[in-house]
Amino acid sequence: MSKRMPLVSQHLENISREALEKYQDIIRRYVRRRQGVYALYRRNKLYYIGLATNLRSRLAHHLRDHLKMP
Repeated sequence: MSKRMPLVSQHLENISREALEKYQDIIRRYVRRRQGVYALYRRNKLYYIGLATNLRSRLAHHLRDHLKMP
């Protein structure tokens, strides 16, 4: 019988846009080659939940398009 992987193995929580931009290199290494679920907040309210097969690429996409977000 194979050992099951936990549903949540690691997480980042309450990371501000400023922190994402300031610590991009650290966060890129952290999410490299990982898939997962992510949640985006605006003014402390949840406004988007996403599923990504490549978290690094998806987070980069959100950072690039920050002016387009509602």
